[in-house]
Amino acid sequence: MALSIKYFMWRWQAHFRVVMEGIAKELFAKLDERLEPSVFLVGVLTDKRRTDRHFTCVEPEGDFWIHSDEFHGIAEDAEQLVSEYRGAEHQEGHAVQVAIRDAIRMRIATHPGIPEKRRVYVSIPSQVDDYLVCLVLMLRDDIASSYPELRRSRVFLHPDRSFPVPISLVDAAAHKFVGHVEEELRKDDPSMPFGADTDGMLRAAGAELARGMVWRMSDTSLVMGHGLFRDCSAISSMRYERAEGRGRILFAPEDHPQRSQVVKLREPVKLYEYRAARKLLQLAFDDISLMSQGSELTGLTDLALDSGGDETVFEVRIVAHHRWELWSYDRHLMTVRYGLPSLPTAAFNEARFRELIANKFPSTGTQEVDRLCKLVEQASSEAHGTMLVISADAKSEVERLSSQATAIEPRLLDDKLLNHLTPIDGAILIDSHGYCHAIGVILDGDATNRGDPARGARFNSAIRYVDSVKRKAPALAAVVSEDGGVDIVS
Repeated sequence: MALSIKYFMWRWQAHFRVVMEGIAKELFAKLDERLEPSVFLVGVLTDKRRTDRHFTCVEPEGDFWIHSDEFHGIAEDAEQLVSEYRGAEHQEGHAVQVAIRDAIRMRIATHPGIPEKRRVYVSIPSQVDDYLVCLVLMLRDDIASSYPELRRSRVFLHPDRSFPVPISLVDAAAHKFVGHVEEELRKDDPSMPFGADTDGMLRAAGAELARGMVWRMSDTSLVMGHGLFRDCSAISSMRYERAEGRGRILFAPEDHPQRSQVVKLREPVKLYEYRAARKLLQLAFDDISLMSQGSELTGLTDLALDSGGDETVFEVRIVAHHRWELWSYDRHLMTVRYGLPSLPTAAFNEARFRELIANKFPSTGTQEVDRLCKLVEQASSEAHGTMLVISADAKSEVERLSSQATAIEPRLLDDKLLNHLTPIDGAILIDSHGYCHAIGVILDGDATNRGDPARGARFNSAIRYVDSVKRKAPALAAVVSEDGGVDIVS
């Protein structure tokens, strides 16, 4: 393999890059497929006496938009950066490695051939054989910046001591992905990575974003905030006297000039005291919120978020069972459902749904796509959860599933009729033109590694079914949860 690679760093470099790009695509598709992640590797030779090796290497080589030779002089650029660094940069790792990362990032950002509107993330390089190797992740900046972002990307505990904090969920996910790459490259033989738990990576990104909000608020301590994501997910999952949790928790520094407490608890309640915290949430409605300084509830407040851009104040809104949101002044940063974070979007992502319909069912006309969209929108407004399964082979599927479904004569669905068909258990089976073939369908399918036990039976049965039948005919499912959220399984 070494003989087939001109800019050779180590023999598994091409395989490593392909696997990491696959992980990146899987991760960011969970946020927004339009982010279009791409990755490449850059290596810097550490032993300059090795005249038989290239000073810098890029993987992939060939017709790629940036060439290995265009990173010549990176080591010298890094040396200059090290001399300019203060304490903040030295905290992130070895100063030389941090400088190489920053030098590569600057070289890419100023390259005339860089793809338009790309946001660049670079891993801290790791020693692999004779090279310091880093991975470059690129995302579409216009898509990333279309979601709410914060301004501060670092918190300063001292003029010479600061720590990075993510400005958005996309930013946090990018840093978690880059961190995963760094771990893989630090292995003795970074040869055969076999993928990653992208849901776990996304949860870690959500936790990082939540923790960063607490750090912005405190600005003097990095102790608080480590369990905020976990605690809010747990509190949102609990009922009080059979009632779902709904309410707000406002986080503000103790010395905030507008901070006021309508009720102050003599003994604060820790956020991880879930039963007590859930009980107090019953008091937070209308214009009253629970008050917190980061790790415990201290009382009730009538302080409200404003649009002034104060990033030291933020709010957690528990909006439904297993669902909460993170807000900073007027910016909705993240929605968390069943412990899995997502970008703030409408309950039904119509643009993605239309794109999937066009790809899976190319014969479907514009009016038929409009009809399918209206059906999903109507289903999302129902007071209970349901599922619409769209199949290119609905006629055969209703025969196959006849023992576990109520078959009907094919009937074109509309909003009003759909409202009468959703109250019973099971899925509604329709074809790509909007004709209903069966109701109350109990779906089958083999177990799959795409399942998530935290999401419940409806979501997981949709995954099992779609994964099992899509080899025979295109299919997708619109899974509507009780809170009105819509997951498109394809």
